[in-house]
Amino acid sequence: MSEPDWIFYQHDGPTEVNVISRLVEEFPDFRTRWEKHIEWWGGKPAGHYNDITVFAHFALEDLYMTGKTDELKRAFDLMEDWLVKGSSGLQQLIQIGFLEDFQNLALGQKYSLDEFLPFLGPKSREGWDELVNYWASKNETH
Repeated sequence: MSEPDWIFYQHDGPTEVNVISRLVEEFPDFRTRWEKHIEWWGGKPAGHYNDITVFAHFALEDLYMTGKTDELKRAFDLMEDWLVKGSSGLQQLIQIGFLEDFQNLALGQKYSLDEFLPFLGPKSREGWDELVNYWASKNETH
């Protein structure tokens, strides 16, 4: 019996594993939220999507809502970079985990999603618009 020829996916750019350590490094004020998140989960892994949600809260509540728009732009620039250079799993995490959560949080705070368009790069805008269109079509059918 011969051994199977395995093909392993390899990506030289950033992956989901790199996200939180990079966010804590780039945004030191995020550390407090992150530590509370770890504590809430009892030190156990919460999963990448739960983790990125914590950063979406930080981006909206601690950056945008306090007028730190330069920092928010930097956060969205990093997301743009990951959407362009990241693994497919990381790209999905940013679109569905970060962008969609950010939109939901912003709408929950009664912000117009258009307020955030100046912060988006081309790839982020593409993902942002896909999400807006997806949810608009879902709302039309109900």
